[in-house]
Parts: sequence; structure tokens; C-alpha cells
Amino acid sequence: MSNLLPRQLVVAAALLLMSFGAVAAPVTSTNTTVTIPGVGSFNCRVVTVDIKHGGLAPKLIFARDGIGRTEPFSAMLQRSHAMCGINGSFFDAYNKVGDMDPGMTLITGGSVVHKGGTGTVCGFSSQGDMVMGKLDLPIKGTVTVPGKRPGHWYAYWLNRKPTSADNIAVFTPARGERARVSDGMTVVVRRNTVVRVVEGDAAIPRDGYVINFRGDSGPQTALFPLGAIVSFTVSRKSERNEEAWQDVQEGPRLLTDGSVTYSPEDEGFISPKILSLHGLRSAIGVTRDGKVLLVTASGPTVLQLAQVMLKLGAVHAMNLDGGASSGLFCSGSMLTMPGRELSNALVFVKK
Repeated sequence: MSNLLPRQLVVAAALLLMSFGAVAAPVTSTNTTVTIPGVGSFNCRVVTVDIKHGGLAPKLIFARDGIGRTEPFSAMLQRSHAMCGINGSFFDAYNKVGDMDPGMTLITGGSVVHKGGTGTVCGFSSQGDMVMGKLDLPIKGTVTVPGKRPGHWYAYWLNRKPTSADNIAVFTPARGERARVSDGMTVVVRRNTVVRVVEGDAAIPRDGYVINFRGDSGPQTALFPLGAIVSFTVSRKSERNEEAWQDVQEGPRLLTDGSVTYSPEDEGFISPKILSLHGLRSAIGVTRDGKVLLVTASGPTVLQLAQVMLKLGAVHAMNLDGGASSGLFCSGSMLTMPGRELSNALVFVKK
């Protein structure tokens, strides 16, 4: 009987697998070489995430001290308990005297937390579907003074330091403790009510936000007396899939519907590092069956990266920050180690 028991156990295990099917790992990683005919071969590290069936959820992580700051990739992974992750958007990494603001739009928890000025936007719906494309984000608000008709105002940026002489920007708690602006007039709103109007920088209430009016926009602060009721919305406007964008919870184009759609100039990119140079690259894509690909590739131009992602099976893909920012992590292993601290990262965590 003792000799039969192991065989009985093996048979029982086989029957169990036949009954329920082998359980696929929610996250897998591979190291592969992708060859593009007439171009060359590129070493790629690829993490595949089964977001629809693997019990994982995407989560955007930005630096602990707020948008515009940086933090080690390893620290972001540790405090988010990430199963896997990749570096996020481009940011002003070479700014040594001020904020290192992201260049691209960031969405988390169903809310836009940063309005960027360049690139494609990538997001995930509550059902796990990945949406990708250009997204316009008009910021419009109202201000109501008792006994008067509501007035209207707008802003150019959200949680992004103004770069033009005349500018209006909103800063929420996602920015950190302060707006970190150096001039202009700033309206402080707490619980939808104006509580202060100050010159220059201001602390951001945890239960509110601040609005900075710079240059010729400064006189508009006269519309915001103490006690006025203020609100604003960030709409999501897109030429395609606009309905899908309304459900995005987290989140330059390379691929669209399985075809290369590389046009960085149209997305606001002008740096040779993006347009023509070879280097370490990071990308995110989605396969036809809905699996998410997180990829770092050594040596391609961004156009060549589009061809690499196509070879890896992506039907939609976008370029992320690269070079010293490229970072990729999976199941406890750092597959690509960034050479600097990061502004933000996309991770996947257990639901």
C-alpha cells in the first residue's frame, strides 16, 4: 500500500487540474530579444499582467512629498506593496532649482491630479480595460457671492507650476503641503469657501485647494472675496472613445489598433532624445486579449520601440520616460534599475 500512495496522489492531483484547469499566474516576466528586419535586435524585459483575471488593480504612485517632487522607485514599490511596476511619465528631471513637474497627465482614484502639456494619456477603467489616446482637459469653475449671480472662471493647469507670464493654475492636496509658486495672487479655498487671498505662495488646505493667478490674470482675484462659494470641474474631452474616458480610474503614442502611429511632434515633443536618439526605453501596451505589457528595451529609437511593441503582441502602446528613468519590477525582482529618483510610477497591486 505504501508504494501505491504516491501514485494515487499524483492521479488525484492530475484529476484536480483537469477539473479546474491550471491557474495562470497573474504576472509573468521574460527576457527576450526582438529582431526588426533591416533595423537590428533589441534586448527587452517584458512583464505581462493579466489585469482582468489576475486579481490585480493598477495604481498610480507619485512621490511621497507630492506632484513635482521625486522619490526612489524602490520606495514607491515598497510603500504601495506592488506586485509589479514600471516608471511613469516624462518629468523635468534636470531642473536643479525648482520643481520637477511631470510633462504628462496623471489620473488616480478616478480624478485627474495633474494636467500635463505633452503626450498621450493612458488609463484604466473600473472594469480593467486600458484606454489610450489624446485627452483635452478643460478646467472650468464658478464663484458665487451671496446676493449676486454666479461668475465663471477657468484655469490652464492643475498641480503644475506656471511657465508663462500670464497664467491661472489650481493646486490640490496632491501637490503636497504648498503650491510652491513664487509670484502672482493666490486664492485659498477651504470646503468650497474662500478663506484667504494672499500674494505669492500659500499652504494647500487638506479639505480644499488654491488658485494662483499670475501676471495679467491677477486682477481676477477681485471676483473671489472672502466667503464666496467656489467650485471647479475638470472635463475629459477626446476625439475618440470619449465615453470610455469618463470611467478611467488610473493612469507619446506608439501603436493604435495594431498599427504604428508615431507622431511625437504632434504630441508636443521636441527633444532629440525623443525624436531621433537611441537609448534605454520604457513602454506600456495592451494585447488583443486585454493583457497589459510593461516593457524596457535597450537601444531603440522611439520609432523602433513602436515596432518592438508590435512584435511583442501589443495592439495599443505608448512611450514612457526612458534613459536613467527606465525602471521595471516584477514579483520581488528589479528587472531594470532606474539611475535616478522618479516623479511617478505605474504599479499593479492585489485587489
